[in-house]
Parts: sequence; C-alpha cells; structure tokens
Amino acid sequence: MAVESAADLASFFDTGEFGVTASWTPSGGSAQSIAGLLIRTDIDELDGSGAAQSSRRPVFQCRSADVTGIAYGDALTVSGTGYTVAGLDYSDDGAITKVILTES
Repeated sequence: MAVESAADLASFFDTGEFGVTASWTPSGGSAQSIAGLLIRTDIDELDGSGAAQSSRRPVFQCRSADVTGIAYGDALTVSGTGYTVAGLDYSDDGAITKVILTES
C-alpha cells in the first residue's frame, strides 16, 4: 500500500511548487501535458562488452497514472528541450515512474 495519496503526489509534482510541465507524445499519438521533476542522476548501464558503466542522465520523475502506456522511443519535451524515452523505472508501489531520457 502506498504511503502517499494521489493528492500528495499531485502536490509534490505541482508546477507551482517543485515541478515542471512536460509534453509527452506517445508513438502514433497526440501530445499530452504532464507534471513532474526533471533531474540528472547517475544511471548504471551495461556497455557494449557487458561491463557496468555509470553515466549521468536526465530523468523525468512523475506519477505513473499520468504516463500510462509510456514506451521506449516516445518523445518528451521539457522546457524546450526534446528527449527520447530510453528507459523506465518504477517505484516499489508503482505510484511513481522514473522516465530515463536521452536528448533528441
């Protein structure tokens, strides 16, 4: 069971407080506005040889309910910068999605 209610999460990502508005365009769909936090964080990835490598990547963190159906390759625009969805990571309770991005 989630500790935060839907209202708690909405206020955390509120664009009048901490959040920013992004435009998410699912492949084959129309753009939708969503609120979240844009951060840069270390992401562990495998390189071509299979060795783990850490890199700093942009991540858009938001409510999972706001990005139902998000997929690799979808477009996300934040503050005029275009990104492509490169990965997804979900909180243990599934309420928050971290959308791992690459600049387009």
